[in-house]
Amino acid sequence: SGYEREERVKIIDKIMDDFKTTFGYFPKSAGAWWIDSYSLNYLERKYRIRAALIVADQKTTDNYGVWGQWWGFPYFPDKTNILTPGNSKILVMQWAQRDPKTAYFGQGPEVSNHSLQANDYISLGLDTEYFKKIASIYFDQRNKLGQITVGLETGMESVPFQKEYERQLVWIKKEKITDLTMSQMADIYQQTYGKNPNEIWIENWRLTPEMRENLKFGEKTEYIKGMAFNDYFEKDTALFLNRIYNKNNLVKVPIIPTDWWWQIGLIVTGMLVAIKLPKVKWAGVAGVLGIVIWGMIHARYTVVNGEKMIGFLVDNLRFVGINLKHGWVSSDQNNLVAKSMLKIRVEQISYVYWLSLGLVVGKIYGKFNQTRKDK
Repeated sequence: SGYEREERVKIIDKIMDDFKTTFGYFPKSAGAWWIDSYSLNYLERKYRIRAALIVADQKTTDNYGVWGQWWGFPYFPDKTNILTPGNSKILVMQWAQRDPKTAYFGQGPEVSNHSLQANDYISLGLDTEYFKKIASIYFDQRNKLGQITVGLETGMESVPFQKEYERQLVWIKKEKITDLTMSQMADIYQQTYGKNPNEIWIENWRLTPEMRENLKFGEKTEYIKGMAFNDYFEKDTALFLNRIYNKNNLVKVPIIPTDWWWQIGLIVTGMLVAIKLPKVKWAGVAGVLGIVIWGMIHARYTVVNGEKMIGFLVDNLRFVGINLKHGWVSSDQNNLVAKSMLKIRVEQISYVYWLSLGLVVGKIYGKFNQTRKDK
């Protein structure tokens, strides 16, 4: 959320490329404390991600305020808001699922640490019996499926809690709970429900595609279709990530995105110019422009082991150009070299493509119109 859309895409591509370089394939699932909806859609569209993991509801912990999603139960999110149920094909699951009672009222770690995460509940003086109690709630017999996320945060802070994690796994095995990957869970959820179920119960929480409700707590959060957080459109530089689902934090998503208006406008402009100035060979001009722009976007320069190389990065890894010491180069570079090459900053120049398209379409229309008049 702290980056512009174009920067998010680069970060995701870098992580995915690194994963593929290491394991030989792209992952089927992704996770982060928070995933904005624009990034989630990109993960689904380009990498066919089938499952995603975000943090469970917490109002103020870790400079994150995430609040309003289904309480601890997986769901297919809306395309514009990851916290609301919708028609996306990515199943969203939650890390550190909370106690349905004690994690609701109040703010801060002393509240959100009432969770399934070992270091959370141990910090409150609780033990494995508490874990068993909360985990059992998420296997509510009123639902066709139950799901919990169990694990440790990476880093030194997890080391003292490995024994507790082992005790969690012993209980899971004893209760004959099936362990699954995230993508396997997504498949089973799809096979069981096909879409978001009409009703899910987690203790006193009633979860539906239209709302979440807890009559005991007096809460009813209604989900508004087509509403998004600001990070769907722009970067959020605030120190506190406020993703608490209420009307003050939401903005209406336009039916036609702003980028589309720019693209349509540029195409129309190009068409008008080509029609009004028919004698200019606009098709040739557009073709040359396209080649020049492609070259500017893909041009690269780097120094590897003291050897200078200049040329074009034609895809994520393939470099075609000249090594000033050894001559012609056409080969895949390792991911680190490919991503660190110097390039020309031309973020907005892609708009010229749309102008060029308008010129070509306008020229074709002019030719067609002239032929019709000649007849």
